[in-house]
Amino acid sequence: MLFFSWNAYKVIAQEITSTSPDRRKWIGMHVMSHYDVKHIYELFNKFLHFKYCLLAFEMSRKIFEDLQIYDSDLEIDEDISINYLQGFNTEEELYKLCDQLAVAPEMFVPPWRCNYPLAE
Repeated sequence: MLFFSWNAYKVIAQEITSTSPDRRKWIGMHVMSHYDVKHIYELFNKFLHFKYCLLAFEMSRKIFEDLQIYDSDLEIDEDISINYLQGFNTEEELYKLCDQLAVAPEMFVPPWRCNYPLAE
């Protein structure tokens, strides 16, 4: 199985096709045990009892570029659109979710390789 080897990272991700050319979209698999409850994004709070959380979201290219230039804080509610958010516990569940979302599981990489903006 592919993903157990990635447990050293807080998140692995991939950029996927967005709904519009002026937006960017990612999907990330977050390993919940690597997060300090005090410093976790609020949207993950209800998924702390899961081992993993799968998050798909998109944002405007402009906001993404501003993040890169100014290293500003990202406001989840205002700056990004959540397309999918689901907790799960097994690699088998992950493969099923990826299949439902038409995402290639072998394309997940460390966050810096796909400019994933929610990597701490």
